[in-house]
Amino acid sequence: MNAVPFDTLKMADKLESSGFSAQQAAGVTGALADALLESDLATKGDVERSGAALRAEMAVMRSELKADIAQVRTELKAEIAQVRTDLSAEIAEVRTEIRHVRTELKGDIAAFRAEMKGDMGTFQAELRADMGRFRSEQRGAIELLRRDMTIRLGTMMVAGFGVMLAAMRYMQLHP
Repeated sequence: MNAVPFDTLKMADKLESSGFSAQQAAGVTGALADALLESDLATKGDVERSGAALRAEMAVMRSELKADIAQVRTELKAEIAQVRTDLSAEIAEVRTEIRHVRTELKGDIAAFRAEMKGDMGTFQAELRADMGRFRSEQRGAIELLRRDMTIRLGTMMVAGFGVMLAAMRYMQLHP
């Protein structure tokens, strides 16, 4: 780094004119000159050279960053393609399972339907047999009732005829 140009005499004169003694002005000016000469202050040239180095470094970093982004993009596309492939395989597997379950359900429903038809046929046959027995029992009961009624009616007729005969016998007709 270069030293900053500094006029020590001009500064000492200004300090003396503002009230410093010649000895004080010389001491302050000397201390300031030493500080400026020993310091690492950047000059315009230093800043320009540093700026150019920074721009070059940023250009390198920019190209590295672009390369990293391109690599990540490529990896991401590959991963997305793999996920799509995996998803397609899983979807196909699920569809196959659904078809299998659907086929099983159709078979189960057909078997249940056949079983229900058999049960309904058995139930209908039992119902018909029960109704036939009931009708037979009812016919028998009606026959018994008819026979009982016939016997009672006959008995009542015989009793009524007997009562009439008895009444006629005890009653004499007037001549």
